[in-house]
Amino acid sequence: MIFIICDILIIAFKEVDNMQESSISEKIKELRTDLKMNQKNFSAAIGIRQSTLSSYENGVVTPSNDVLLTIAQKFHVSLDWLFGLSENKVQISTLSDIIWVFIADE
Repeated sequence: MIFIICDILIIAFKEVDNMQESSISEKIKELRTDLKMNQKNFSAAIGIRQSTLSSYENGVVTPSNDVLLTIAQKFHVSLDWLFGLSENKVQISTLSDIIWVFIADE
């Protein structure tokens, strides 16, 4: 009985991990396309190679925490949104963030 419960928990954790990876890759691509940026410009903006960004967007490689933090800071999105934990895309914490939201929507 204990082994069955352990197996179920292992499967559940793997599913959550897979959901987060696909969620992150989808969120990165969604952000890039919403900003009307191509992969070359987006990758340059966050300091990575275009091929690396492609790997992130296709779910081949999971971005490091440093890369995710750079994306969040550079494009004013919340880490919770990138991880698929929140529907609130934009993190507003300062007046400049509020102004950036209005400029980005135009």
